[in-house]
Amino acid sequence: MKIAFIINQTHKEKASFTTTLLAYKALLRGHSVYYIGLADFVYLDQDKIAAHARAVHQIDGIADTDQLIDKLRSTAKEKISLRELDIIWLRFDPVLDMINRPWAASMGLQFAQLAQNLGVRVLNNPRALVDAENKLYLENFPEEIRPHTIVTRNYDDVKRFFEEQNNKIILKPLKGSGGKNVFLVNEQESKNLKQIVEVICRDGYLIAQEYLPDAQYGDIRFSYSMGNPCSLMENTLVCTEYNQREN
Repeated sequence: MKIAFIINQTHKEKASFTTTLLAYKALLRGHSVYYIGLADFVYLDQDKIAAHARAVHQIDGIADTDQLIDKLRSTAKEKISLRELDIIWLRFDPVLDMINRPWAASMGLQFAQLAQNLGVRVLNNPRALVDAENKLYLENFPEEIRPHTIVTRNYDDVKRFFEEQNNKIILKPLKGSGGKNVFLVNEQESKNLKQIVEVICRDGYLIAQEYLPDAQYGDIRFSYSMGNPCSLMENTLVCTEYNQREN
């Protein structure tokens, strides 16, 4: 198969990234891999969507992910039609381009939708990713499984919420990842509350949440394939068919 990975920029990719491992494993199985940056797309008309991609077709001479990254960076881009691809895998991180290239992530999703219209399989569904572009999406979940939350840019709103939550809350950007600008604010830190709000709101809205003590023990993440739950066994993701009548 021809598998394209949509990434931010090739020179920002690392051998340790999950995307690199996925591409390496695909090559081992005889597939061709293509790296397409968010600035590499070309729209010709609604039936002709292209991209300037770095392609690797054979595993020969590539012993590990470090060598794969070197190979990709040294490979010249070639113009390909997205219609020729079997799978387009969206692997870019919108946060990496939020400051210097704020247009990049949205364009990646729009071109992915165009490719999807041509019949190319896109992972994950770009339309669903548009709906879930920030943490406000989580407010669609049942109230029983999410912390009490407000979203605002107003300091007085945050201060009032802080007092309602017994002077202990979590503050973080509405759009962000990787733990950047995430603050636990308690009574001792309350003197810095206004400054924390200002720092977070430089980049947009903030989200304030009640503090959940059990969060210190970590979280639980679920993986599903075709609607069936998966578990990790000996570093391999194993999916078990779900029988609704028995569960």
